Amino acid sequence: MNWNRPAAAALLSTLAGGGVRHFVGSPGSRNTPLVLAAGEESQMKRHMVLDERSAGFFALGLAKATREPVVLACTSGTALSHYFPAIIEASLSRIPLLILSADRPGRIQDAGAPQTIRQSNLFGEYTRWAASATAPACEEDARRWRTLGLQALSKALGGEPGPVHLNLPFDLPLWTPEACASIPPAGEWTHHRPRLAPDGAEAFAETIRSIRKGILLFGAQTNDPHEEYNGVLARAASRLSHKLGWPILAEPGSGLLYGPHEKDSIIHSADLLARSRAFQEVFQPEFVLQIGAEPVSKHVTRWLLDTEGIEGAVVDGHGVWRQSTHRARTLISAPPAPFLEALAGCIESSKRAHDWLEAWKDAEKALPTPVVEGDEQPIQVEGWVSREVLKSLRSNEALFVGNSMPIRDLELFGEPVDTKLGIHVLRGANGIDGAISLAFGIAEGSNLPTTALVGDLTFRHDLSGLAAMQGCKAALRFIVLENGGGSIFGLLPIAKHPTDFEPGFLTPQEGDLGAMLEGFPFAVRVVRDLSALRKALASPPTKPEVLLVQVDNQTSHPRRRQWVDRSVQALDDHLDERWTGAVHG
Repeated sequence: MNWNRPAAAALLSTLAGGGVRHFVGSPGSRNTPLVLAAGEESQMKRHMVLDERSAGFFALGLAKATREPVVLACTSGTALSHYFPAIIEASLSRIPLLILSADRPGRIQDAGAPQTIRQSNLFGEYTRWAASATAPACEEDARRWRTLGLQALSKALGGEPGPVHLNLPFDLPLWTPEACASIPPAGEWTHHRPRLAPDGAEAFAETIRSIRKGILLFGAQTNDPHEEYNGVLARAASRLSHKLGWPILAEPGSGLLYGPHEKDSIIHSADLLARSRAFQEVFQPEFVLQIGAEPVSKHVTRWLLDTEGIEGAVVDGHGVWRQSTHRARTLISAPPAPFLEALAGCIESSKRAHDWLEAWKDAEKALPTPVVEGDEQPIQVEGWVSREVLKSLRSNEALFVGNSMPIRDLELFGEPVDTKLGIHVLRGANGIDGAISLAFGIAEGSNLPTTALVGDLTFRHDLSGLAAMQGCKAALRFIVLENGGGSIFGLLPIAKHPTDFEPGFLTPQEGDLGAMLEGFPFAVRVVRDLSALRKALASPPTKPEVLLVQVDNQTSHPRRRQWVDRSVQALDDHLDERWTGAVHG
């Protein structure tokens, strides 16, 4: 009796009963039972991706978009190791992935068998749980695999969601044509998230009730499979802000800047404000309530670190500390939106407190509006592209913003919009790995027209992902900022190095990217000016396409510095003694 098929089927049917709808596999031999079981599982969509590294990021994108666990399944040997970058990001971003690695039976481990490595617990502390099964040889073994599925779901969606690894040995034969026994699935699996204690907000309200100069700091939000942040979190934050009179400092990944919700207390230019020495001296908060990841802006982080006497707290739905300045003294383990809503219910509004909020809003109004110029001329600043992209998006579209300069330029040049967008960023490990594959996963999982705004090095870094995704028909548009390499390093002191900056850091790439893409079945267009860019963005994507947007890297940093200097000067000029006195009054 061959128990490979029933054991694999029992595992996958159990995961499907727990809400898993996507199976991402890569071709191999040892994972044959898993691939076949996925094809037979009616509640799962099977995606086969040639390259395991690309498959890992594609699954990560699916899980980010659906906010549900996604299965990753590979054959034995080094195939599993290619998941590691995606697993690290999933762990730090709390994205539930279920890694199923096929393996050889124990009797041939450490005996020179081909395609055999030590796979158990390969990802170490980056998984929430890891377990190894025995090769199924009887009905009892197959039932154990069903239990493994329940345990994997519980760990992946538990106190702190994240990846789980099951190492699954299969003995030969991996497949036989005759019918075999079946194991009933475990039934529907339900996850109950702890509720906020009735008095959980009242005690903290007592701590902050008398604080006048506080701020609500919103970084990127982790994808939570049990709570919809967009809109819900924004409304709770707005209500609390109005009660306390504290400004909301929000960046693109927070989910608060885009959508039809109220934004009158949101400050989106904190990165620019914090660059002004005068502003730093005048606006010294007493308390910072941080929700989500740390700010992308190093200027905001440095300002808060250098300001004496600040106290604070971190609100995290899974009780995980994410604040490297160590200014906070309190970690509040509670779902952010319900906690902020409950907290607002414990606070009475104070007219005097709103002077602080109004001063912040007045300061932001003093900043000039970014000037986007030269419609028919070469594009001089990447931030102009970010601004145009944001303005072009329609409601119920998705936007993935790559790391390095794109996420920073969106914050520096973008503004809040009423358009309801699904915003996706990678602020776990903050790397540029797998961006192409991840964007395809987001587009596939969200089933929305998706735009991916990335730099040229980020795009080149995952060109193999473009090859692996040739069969994907998602409505996805890549906007690739071609600016000659690692533009972000031009903002660092190393840019002044007399000999090694260009070869060691800027790393301009040889070869025409457009020519490289000619063999792919995707539409590719080169955009050289803003007029052409606006025309290309006039309608949403309907299938995969690439816009290569060329930016003059000789003008980019000088023009960006001019814009920042002009903004800081305008703010400094605005901070007169009367206004300063009002803040401290």
